[in-house]
Amino acid sequence: MPLMEEANKAAGCGAFRAAYVMVWIACAESIKRRFEEAGNRDSTAGKVSTKIRKMESQHASIDTTLLEEAKQYGFITDSEYTELIYIYNMRCIYGHPY
Repeated sequence: MPLMEEANKAAGCGAFRAAYVMVWIACAESIKRRFEEAGNRDSTAGKVSTKIRKMESQHASIDTTLLEEAKQYGFITDSEYTELIYIYNMRCIYGHPY
C-alpha cells in the first residue's frame, strides 16, 4: 500500500506528524475503497459509498461518518472502531496543532 510505505519513509526521516497523518489517510481510504467495491454487489454498501462521495463533493469531512458506517456495516469491530477513532483524533491534533 503506497500510503503506508510513504508513512514509513516519513517516520524514518523523522517526519512523524506527516507519517501519522498518512497512516490515517491510508486507513480511511482503505475503508472507503471497501465500501465502493462492496457497493457493486450490495445496495446498502452502495448507499454508503454514494453518501461518502456526496459529502466529499460538498467538501464535508467524511472521517467520523466513514468510521460509524464501517462499524454499522460490519467492516470493523467495536475494538477496531475504538482504535481507529483514536488514530483519527490524534491525526486531528497532529495535523492541526494549536
